[in-house]
Amino acid sequence: MDNKQLISEILKQIKQPLWENWYIQEQIGAGAYSSVYKVTAKRMNRTDVSALKIEPIVPDPSAASDEAKKKRSIEEKRSLAVNESTIMYNLKSCPNIVSYEDEDIRELIIDGKLEGYYFLIRMEYLSCLSDLLKKREFQLTEKNILRLACDIGRGIKAAHDVGIIHRDLKPGNFFIDSKGVYKLGDFNISKQSGTSKAFAGTNGYLAPEVFSAKSGSGESYTCQADVYSFGICLYQLMNDLYMPFEGEMPFKAAVDKRMTGAALPPPRRASQEFSRIILRACAFDRNQRYATIDDMLRDLDTLENPEPTPVQPEPQPVVQVQQPFQQSFPQQSYPPQQQFPEPQQMQTRQESSFTPLPVIAAVFALAIIGVSVFICIKLFNGDDSKKTVSSDTTSVTQAAEVPITDISLSSSDVTINIYEDVNIKSVDCPDVIHVDQIAEMFGYSYDVDVCATNEDIAVTVNEGATETISVDAPQYIEVMAKYVGNVYYLTIDASKAAGSDKDCTLIVHNSDNSIQKKISVKILNTGPFRDSLRRVSDNPEVIEFNDDDTFSVHSTGEATVSWVYNGEVKYSKKISIEE
Repeated sequence: MDNKQLISEILKQIKQPLWENWYIQEQIGAGAYSSVYKVTAKRMNRTDVSALKIEPIVPDPSAASDEAKKKRSIEEKRSLAVNESTIMYNLKSCPNIVSYEDEDIRELIIDGKLEGYYFLIRMEYLSCLSDLLKKREFQLTEKNILRLACDIGRGIKAAHDVGIIHRDLKPGNFFIDSKGVYKLGDFNISKQSGTSKAFAGTNGYLAPEVFSAKSGSGESYTCQADVYSFGICLYQLMNDLYMPFEGEMPFKAAVDKRMTGAALPPPRRASQEFSRIILRACAFDRNQRYATIDDMLRDLDTLENPEPTPVQPEPQPVVQVQQPFQQSFPQQSYPPQQQFPEPQQMQTRQESSFTPLPVIAAVFALAIIGVSVFICIKLFNGDDSKKTVSSDTTSVTQAAEVPITDISLSSSDVTINIYEDVNIKSVDCPDVIHVDQIAEMFGYSYDVDVCATNEDIAVTVNEGATETISVDAPQYIEVMAKYVGNVYYLTIDASKAAGSDKDCTLIVHNSDNSIQKKISVKILNTGPFRDSLRRVSDNPEVIEFNDDDTFSVHSTGEATVSWVYNGEVKYSKKISIEE
């Protein structure tokens, strides 16, 4: 059966209502491996609407005749479905991730025989960007696409923050709700791992390092591959829906040219600054690409919400100080009192006549002297924040430290998920193994990277402050900061807490503790960890590995032994077992 026939068979087997009161309506989408339907539930005074994804879990046609391979194929696909629902559940608090609602997995019976399973997952009802583009219901304006970029970027960030590489970023996996909020979906082939070597994704959107994995080069890639794919999506949207070079040559040739490192022309309809952001995200050289989605988001946010141009104050009148008055004081000394010119005494008014000019002149002289005295005192004695030394020819200014008077946080709650990434270094196993020697084989060594950091928190202080912040943290947490402008971008490292879940509080404060902000940190050891590394044989009739990682030899023959971690093959070796 093809996928369409399988979906038709599953629809016949589904007993409605689902989850007590949900009924399947019309089909609203279909992919290579699943179909999506509109489902509704009637309430007292409303009708709720959601989306239902139906995914058959059946063996590959190539494994249909081999029961062991058939079982293995089913389990691999089942683990992908479980992986997707787990990721969506863990990310359901993010407003830019498609909301998970419920799930179920059921047996698929065909002609009275168990042929696999089908997976049901209920999600919020949204519009797919690809469908809107096909219907020409999406406005390809920079403002609209920039809004999409910021929203989807935050969804990607939420995934990356817990160590998830999406691996299939494309317009078909971008959605929008009725309020205009864009959301990221479809985590079917995503991996919760800091790095991966497996080829996965959609051609045209693949990063060069993922594309090279297709040939089995063994090159690993990280979340930075998602940054490239995201950049290509934005390039396409700002380039009249054409991929780079696609207007000049066929699609495959355009992709091949890009994979050789050819410089990309700017997208046709992007502004200079938006084009700069997109091209940096699409950089062939990973050293020139945005290192993280956080870095890209900062530029996108700045472009969407530029800092207002400060209003220049109107010029104030300047009191001119006479040159003789400046010369009368030695440098860095208070002027002798007798050197201040004394005001003229007013003439006694004559009864016979009154002339106002002397009075005006006296008042004017008093004003000049008062202002001059004030300036002298300020220059030589007064201002603690800025001390100025003047002479006839030079002026030297020394600025004092500007204190922190305000601290604000981008978030006051952080969750750090601790997990390990494992990479096989070496395997002690020859190509041909004799049965009497096999007990000594399959030794291996590996590297482990502990992933336990969070870079969500930005600490903003008052503009112009030169005093630095301090962060009080428990001994098992290290905090580092990158300072840009008046913002500190914190990296919180909880590696020392590996092995135990903890709740703690960080306190961000100024030097005298008069201004404080608290950050609640939840540390969870979610895994996976090195003890979940397993060896698997593709031919259990020859050699079979058990759940406790021991193995049994059943016969001579050939088999491929794989070291599998978190659903990803880290190393494979083909062996031959002989008498």
